[in-house]
Formats: sequence, C-alpha cells, structure tokens
Amino acid sequence: MKEEKNFLCNIDDIEEGHVRRAIFPDGNSQQTMILVRDDESAHAFENLCPHYNLPLDFKGDDFMHPERNLLRCKNHQALFRMNDGVCIEGPCVGKRLKVVDIEVIERKIYFSPKPV
Repeated sequence: MKEEKNFLCNIDDIEEGHVRRAIFPDGNSQQTMILVRDDESAHAFENLCPHYNLPLDFKGDDFMHPERNLLRCKNHQALFRMNDGVCIEGPCVGKRLKVVDIEVIERKIYFSPKPV
C-alpha cells in the first residue's frame, strides 16, 4: 500500500532559524504542529505544552521568545529548545514537546499520517 503524504509547505516559506504553524490530521480531528527550519532541513513538534496540554501560541506562528532562540509557551512562559523540544525554563523543566514525523523532499515539507 502506498503511503499517503500531506503537503505542508515549502521549506523556503519558513525563514532560517524560525518556525511556522501547520495543521495535520490526527485520526478524526486535526491538530497543529510547529515546523522548525534548520538550514535546508526541518523538524516538527506537536503544538501542545507538556505542562497542561494547551497550545503554545495564542495566535498563528507566535512561538518564539522575543530575545532568545527558543520556543515559548504563552500560557505559563515555559521555554523550549528549538532543536529537541526540551523545556529548560518554566513549570515543566525537563519535559519535552512531542516530535511529529515529517519529511523534506525536494524542498517541500510533508507529513505522513500513521495508519490507525
């Protein structure tokens, strides 16, 4: 059976060292993820803080700490490293954002849903 891939965006749609919000199917619902650009590649995390399972952002793409190269939860100001999603400051220190599997193929970012 051929694996279904969902196009999310072009890698050039995300500025180097920045992030972008994307929607992905999760069973019968949709969730949001945080796409992180890292040079010519990208990785992604679920947009859920491990503290209370609330979205990190209040409005689209507003994830970055204004003075540091970190992701920030707007609810309780938890700070997460962009490379691995580990919380380094705030109420959930040591916990991490859940990784979402994505692929970059010919500068396009895809999400492949897991079979149910």
